Amino acid sequence: MAREPLRPSKSRVGAVVAAAVTVAVGVAVAVSLLAATQRLASAEPLAAGALVSYGLPACRVLHDLAAALTIGALVLAAWLVAREPDSSPEELSGRRWWLVHVGFAAAVVWAGSSAAVLLLSASEVSGIGLGEPDFAAAVRSFVLQTDLGRQLAYSFFLIILVAAVAVVATRVTAAAGAAVLAIVALLPVAFGGHAAGARHHVTATDSLAIHLVAVSVWVGGLAAWCWSPADSAGNCRRWPAATPPWPGSALRPWRRPG
Repeated sequence: MAREPLRPSKSRVGAVVAAAVTVAVGVAVAVSLLAATQRLASAEPLAAGALVSYGLPACRVLHDLAAALTIGALVLAAWLVAREPDSSPEELSGRRWWLVHVGFAAAVVWAGSSAAVLLLSASEVSGIGLGEPDFAAAVRSFVLQTDLGRQLAYSFFLIILVAAVAVVATRVTAAAGAAVLAIVALLPVAFGGHAAGARHHVTATDSLAIHLVAVSVWVGGLAAWCWSPADSAGNCRRWPAATPPWPGSALRPWRRPG
């Protein structure tokens, strides 16, 4: 059965504009906070330190947004979107096929921003600028000898695997596998978000992981659904948009779109 091309919805332009504004605002807020704490005051505009100070917050914003869109789109395709009429329950077609490819594109952006975060973090920790003779050795030491470096490296390779699975996925089981891998790729960031020596470390990291996964599914899924083709864009109002993305919302019964 031939797959009919999906037409872009009229709301797609608005979704692109909203995403661009979100990225711009996020970057502006991050840089403004750094400026307010005087971390940018001593850096020359083109110095290596300024590249890290400006570039790392921007890459982190892009990293988080791309992660949310990847997870949300793949979760929608695997579990929350009904199959197309007259198609096999296991076949990725129509809306589900489109969402998997959105997840793949977002995973590519996520991988690129993850690599940038890793390199800029290595530069920040080592004090060695990008392109300097000892930078490669500094990155190797950062990945092998620090918890943050290992977490970022694990996440990066898992993201690459997510993109590889998503781009060849033709069945719902493959989309579900890519979604699970994407969620696992997000976890190293959560596990590194709380000091290991602090009290209640396990509780804190588990709570942060649940929160990140719930927010990613909710926000990323909402963005992917509202950016969906014309035959489904009108169903955006059926998404539980009024539900706050607290960890408990992950247990909220979801209404199946379509």
